[in-house]
Amino acid sequence: MHKREPVKDTCPLIDKCIKQIKSAVDKSIDVSYSRDVDTMEAWIEDTVWLLDKIIEAFEELRDSNAKLRDWGCNEASRVDELEEKVDELEEKVDELKGN
Repeated sequence: MHKREPVKDTCPLIDKCIKQIKSAVDKSIDVSYSRDVDTMEAWIEDTVWLLDKIIEAFEELRDSNAKLRDWGCNEASRVDELEEKVDELEEKVDELKGN
């Protein structure tokens, strides 16, 4: 990791989303064996809540990716500037050597 990176590792957030999705799938399998309306209604409420949380996590991930992308573009531009500077300095060195 670079000390100036604006975002830490996003893998834990991805893992969190996967865990939440798997939880929703597992609960749907458990509920599919039940014909109890109250159980189904509770499952639907829980699932909607969980899906909202997953969407929030994905939006957080989108924001993190945008920050990393912007940072990377800025770093690449800085590298381009420094490479041009190095080229200029190498030309001056060559001039001073009489090449």
